[in-house]
Amino acid sequence: MTAPHWRRRLRRRRLAVELAARANESEATAEYGFEQAATDPATLPFQLVADERGAAPWAGEAKAAPTKASPESTQSGDAVATDGTAAASQPGIPQEAGAGLATAQPTARERELLCRAAEEAIERGDWRRGEAICREVLEADRDHPEARRLLALAYERGGDRERALGELNKVIARDGEDVRARIARAALLGRRGRYAEAEQDLRLILERNPAHAEACHQLGIVIARKARWKDAVPHLRRAVELDAGCAEAHLSLAEALNHVDDLAGALQAYQRAAELRPTSAKALYGLGIVLDRLNRPADAAVMYRRSREIGTA
Repeated sequence: MTAPHWRRRLRRRRLAVELAARANESEATAEYGFEQAATDPATLPFQLVADERGAAPWAGEAKAAPTKASPESTQSGDAVATDGTAAASQPGIPQEAGAGLATAQPTARERELLCRAAEEAIERGDWRRGEAICREVLEADRDHPEARRLLALAYERGGDRERALGELNKVIARDGEDVRARIARAALLGRRGRYAEAEQDLRLILERNPAHAEACHQLGIVIARKARWKDAVPHLRRAVELDAGCAEAHLSLAEALNHVDDLAGALQAYQRAAELRPTSAKALYGLGIVLDRLNRPADAAVMYRRSREIGTA
């Protein structure tokens, strides 16, 4: 049995408060009147969202709301609330908080914090929790673009690319100018081998904004996936020029340059990627490949060993 609406909403409010407290010391906790929870650096804020089938971790002595009327209550004529209004009588929950939670909706700031928590969860591999948080936001605002984009990402990480594509299509159908959703859709289409559709999305973005670094990067990736490495290089070079701090763009450029036998350029791009992201096993392994091709086997062996060490850490 799923938790009542008031319990879910109170969990959501707790999550938003915790995120706000982390972002801005104790300001958010003072606003909502909750004590600031002691946080462990290894504990992520989205872990405060309890499983729907279990008790919330912060609930303390609070008990689940009754779902059936007892004989005593029915005899006395007292009705048992099942729509969340029973929260006001729950131990450990202030009456004024329980009274308003049944109809309370997250504020715009809370939705932003919830989306951040969902993105953290997905990036760390807990896509189910990310999906649950996105749904909390969409309950309050079904057209929230960031929540739908992140929900699509959660679906894709879970292996359901069709549902992911459906969510991105909803965002773009509502707002054709949503560049983040269009780039996400193009990347997803490219990974599914639907290159023409992906390229169409990206070229549309670049027609409106030729200096969009991520669109240039993704277009280069789509073209490279078709083994048109030489054609991909100009787009990837442009992406690096526009965003010199993007390690992924340097990696993509290095791979393309290696395929067109520009070993000096590939070496430089891999080195820059490794500088930007020292723990990138892919960058170190790529350096090993290029150094091997440059007849520097001893240096290549060092890079291979370092990439293995990172990969097994």
